[in-house]
Amino acid sequence: KELDSIKGDGLVEKFKKEVKKLNQDKDFVQFLTKEDEERLLINTLKNNSYEEGVNEGIITTAKNMLKKGTKMEYISEVTGLSIEEIKKL
Repeated sequence: KELDSIKGDGLVEKFKKEVKKLNQDKDFVQFLTKEDEERLLINTLKNNSYEEGVNEGIITTAKNMLKKGTKMEYISEVTGLSIEEIKKL
């Protein structure tokens, strides 16, 4: 969650992806202490829950925009959902 709260340009996003990839690397993870492993697991679970919540919020926003008659192109621009994803709502 802490990592995802960092906002920035493409370089920051690339860094975040690399950190996530490293945290999933079994060779890297084997050097972690038990405390590090527990913290990594907790942070991963928090991150997944956070992402699910954000995604649910985006879907809810898109649905509400559709109910108000907002054009799909604008909804896509605002939410980041594709037109096909919006049509499925």
